[in-house]
Amino acid sequence: MVGAPARYEDERPDLISRRAAGINDLKRSLSYFKIIDSTQGSSIEFIDEQIRRHHLELQGRDESYKLVVMIDNFHDISVDQINFRDNSNAKFEHISNELSRMCTQYDIPIICTAELRKLNGTRRPIVDDVRESGKIAYEAKAILLCYNEVGIKGESSTIYFNRGEEEFSRYKQPVFEVKVGKNKYSSYKGRMFYHFYPEMSLLNEVDQADNVRYSQMII
Repeated sequence: MVGAPARYEDERPDLISRRAAGINDLKRSLSYFKIIDSTQGSSIEFIDEQIRRHHLELQGRDESYKLVVMIDNFHDISVDQINFRDNSNAKFEHISNELSRMCTQYDIPIICTAELRKLNGTRRPIVDDVRESGKIAYEAKAILLCYNEVGIKGESSTIYFNRGEEEFSRYKQPVFEVKVGKNKYSSYKGRMFYHFYPEMSLLNEVDQADNVRYSQMII
């Protein structure tokens, strides 16, 4: 939908209007978010400087403003000031420590995506599957493990949902799973499910009945 909206113009005019409304919402929200491309910088030092600068700017406007930082992804962060001589464990331990320091120093949440080790087969990931997981797992306050069985197994998937539209009725539609692998905020360690609409990058949380049903289907 994002890359080729014209293909939906005749069959799904509602999507076109919703897309236009979404773009207008983004334009109205420009003062609330900012995207910095990795071509501008991807080192932990660059990230620290950007957080410091934006934090000071926001505090200067209104002390009640809170900064939220999202990084995609943790394993693409580099280090400028220290040469780790290809020691990736030491490098990512340093990055983990620095991100943890920034969270405390600026009193902000930092949300990172991260890479998994190459998994054999189609099993669901666990915390230990995160690349260089030791220090990451220790420093992180929460770890969410994502899985999409339709994306892995295709039409052999057993966890999927059906959409009413004729265009999508012939194929199994993806259910996006989020397993809470670590949670320092509460005692919850369950699994959440979302109906995933890839062409709109949309996730809709399922109701309680479907949540129970999908959970019971996981062996």
